[in-house]
Amino acid sequence: YPGSRAAYASKAFLSMAMCRIVEEEGFCLDVVSGGELNTALQAKFPMERVIFHGNNKSLEELEMAVKHNVGRIVADHPEEIRLLEVIAGQAGKKVSVQLRIVPEVEGKTHKHIMTGQKDTKFGVPLEPTLIQQVVKEAMESPHLELTGFHFHLGSNLFERDIYAKAVERVMNLSKDLKESLGFVAKELNAGGG
Repeated sequence: YPGSRAAYASKAFLSMAMCRIVEEEGFCLDVVSGGELNTALQAKFPMERVIFHGNNKSLEELEMAVKHNVGRIVADHPEEIRLLEVIAGQAGKKVSVQLRIVPEVEGKTHKHIMTGQKDTKFGVPLEPTLIQQVVKEAMESPHLELTGFHFHLGSNLFERDIYAKAVERVMNLSKDLKESLGFVAKELNAGGG
């Protein structure tokens, strides 16, 4: 689709040779650890096409991502937004960030690999006051550029309609945030499979 990009999930398999294939095919590279980011760096993968997300990024990994100008960092919770503000400020950089949200959509899969439902521990819940607070903080940051949202519905999903429901929820959230804060989301990343 015009304006869309696909990303290879490096957690499936990553080596320097795989990074080169992903680059040659024009994909982005989705990394979730410092080790995966280091492999991309060693392979000279274009950092502007790297998306760094994951629910357990360490301080050192976030510093590494900022230092090497990773294209997008997906913040999994409000504290990570605040931490990125400090790291980016210390580095004198402006960092592109997406906020992982919980779309409150439940797919038919094993309960241990579901991540889009209301009670998931991953991402920021669609609670309007909380979302507005986090988006406002990011918008007011001189060192962060909030570009949009990320969500992940889970693994081993075979239903197409749940993605449409999740995108609809994110579009409604975007509309509400535009009206209440003037925030215009430029990007949406969806994950799950």
